[in-house]
Amino acid sequence: MSDEERQTSDRGVTLRFRVAMIDVDVVQIHFAAYFQWMDRGLQEILMQPGAISMGQMLAAGYGMPMVAIRCAYFKPARLGDVIEMKSHIIRCGSSSFDVEHIFFNEQGERIAEGVTTQVFIELASQRAVPLPEWLRALCSESSTPEHTGDKQEGAIADE
Repeated sequence: MSDEERQTSDRGVTLRFRVAMIDVDVVQIHFAAYFQWMDRGLQEILMQPGAISMGQMLAAGYGMPMVAIRCAYFKPARLGDVIEMKSHIIRCGSSSFDVEHIFFNEQGERIAEGVTTQVFIELASQRAVPLPEWLRALCSESSTPEHTGDKQEGAIADE
């Protein structure tokens, strides 16, 4: 994989990118950069075959706001480092799902990991609705058996 690349598999997506000036503060990488990268990972998952784009989803009257996010940091990343991020769905509930994002440095060391929780909603009512079949198909392709339960410790329960 080159410095700026996307790769898909039945386990989600892998993105490889270089830490840019906007991602760092005076000391090292700014923690908020990971949150932006996790959002990018979700967007890439939604570009897999069988999914619909965010634009199509919004046009159809649906959305998937993030309702929870967490990130743990293990090693620093700095300006110019090449980061590899692996993102995949680890849990599907009736109207919500969790996406795990794992970050590695060029030496293959895990430098951070995070989980986001999205809820599928109808925009007009702002209420949670069941996950559509196309999204459930992404869940079944990338979820592992130990992560397919409707409830996970620390996860937000479906409405």
